[in-house]
Amino acid sequence: MNSAYSRVIKITLLLGLAGFVGSLIRTLLVTFGTGLLPAAILSANVLGSAYAAFWIAHAEQKESASHLEWMHVLGLAGGLTTFAGVIEVLARYLEIEDYFTAFVWIGTTLLLSGAAFFVTIRIVKIRN
Repeated sequence: MNSAYSRVIKITLLLGLAGFVGSLIRTLLVTFGTGLLPAAILSANVLGSAYAAFWIAHAEQKESASHLEWMHVLGLAGGLTTFAGVIEVLARYLEIEDYFTAFVWIGTTLLLSGAAFFVTIRIVKIRN
């Protein structure tokens, strides 16, 4: 087997494994947050955003991203965060015509996830 081909397969499998772990963590948050679906989805997105920011800042300081950083960002953080969950909660609010809560939900999700991302990047850059 070609070594370049083997490397691509290895990276793909590691990325898939990391995505599985992220999805598993999100599932556990949602499962044990029964009745608190919006809070569980929001927690998963905020944690995933901060986790991705940590690895992005780490890669920026080295001025290059290794497969390890991409495995964490695209795999684990990608599996942990969930746009589909955000849309599901939004659809529930829109279905019952609770437009104010739908607007607050989207705003809160974007604000807290974005804040977690940018604050984490700043902290990592300041510490190093």
